[in-house]
Formats: sequence, C-alpha cells, structure tokens
Amino acid sequence: MIYHSALKNIKEIELEDIDGFYKDKYGNIVFKYDINNGFSKIFQDCDCVYIEPAWKHGFVEFNKRSSTKNNITFEQYNKNILSIIKKLKKPTAVIISKTLINFFNPDYIIDTKIHNYDCKCALWNFNLDFDKYKNNFLIIEEMSSKFNTVLDFCCGYGNTASIFYKKNKKFICSDYNGKCINYIKTNIMGI
Repeated sequence: MIYHSALKNIKEIELEDIDGFYKDKYGNIVFKYDINNGFSKIFQDCDCVYIEPAWKHGFVEFNKRSSTKNNITFEQYNKNILSIIKKLKKPTAVIISKTLINFFNPDYIIDTKIHNYDCKCALWNFNLDFDKYKNNFLIIEEMSSKFNTVLDFCCGYGNTASIFYKKNKKFICSDYNGKCINYIKTNIMGI
C-alpha cells in the first residue's frame, strides 16, 4: 500500500489536483474538503471514523503540497479534528503521537505502529484489545469487520478506503489535497 507522507522523502504521485464530489455505484464517496472549514453534513452518514491526521513535523509540508489557502496552525487543525469527533459521537480511532494524548483526551489509548513507527491510537466510543493491534492496518481491518461505513476525513491516498472496499464495506473519504481525491477516485473507485 502507498501512503501520503511528509516525513519521508517519498516521490509524490503525479496526479491532477481535482475538486469535486464523487460517488460510485456502491455508495462510496470521496470529495475534496478542508476540515478547517468546519463540519460537513456528509460526515454524518458513517457508523465509524478512522483517521491518520498530519503530524506536527509534516503539517507545513502537507499544506504546501495541497492547494489549500488556509493559514491554520497545527493546534487549530487538531481542535477542528476534535470538534468533528465530538460532534459525531461515533466509534472513532485516530493515530496520534504521544504528545497529543492530553490534548485529545480520548476514552482509551492503545500502543501501535504506523509504517513501523511507534505511535498511539486514540479511541472514542469503543475499545480494542490492547495487545492485538500492532499496526494501523490491523486496526483498520478490525474496524472493517465491525462497522459498515467508515469516515476518513484525512484520507491521503486511501488505505482506509481500500481496506473497507475490499471487504464490501463503504467509505466516505475527504482530504484537502485534490491529488489524493483523484487517486482514490481513479484507483479505488474506478471512476
């Protein structure tokens, strides 16, 4: 699987930065949306949330790569994420660094890895067996076995969407980088 990283020297995929809303025949949705503009009503149609938001060291780089015009701080970005989580009140898993645990104040925390780096998984409104989920992909797999429609509003190149799609489950994905939206639309949804 590929992933969108600002922390590694990964060659960015050459895709057009697209705007818009795309829905396939199965009901999967991908659209360009900046969560810093607030809550989208489309988010409500999920039954769980999984996100891997930007980390502090990659935040500026992600903003540069996208066509976003916001001048949002990393702190405000995380406040916006937390606001969406609290508004939805759905089972939620967020991959974070240990420095954000107190800020997010989740119901539960488990240790895990993302792309072989130590991290935390913050959980709200459900829990996972502490020892079983050694990486982010195992967490997504478990959520796809328990829930039918995932929301990923920091979707990157769509690893969450890909796993849910392969299990005949649905996804609602958004990102403020239109290249990511183009990748999911083309390579996962086949539109």
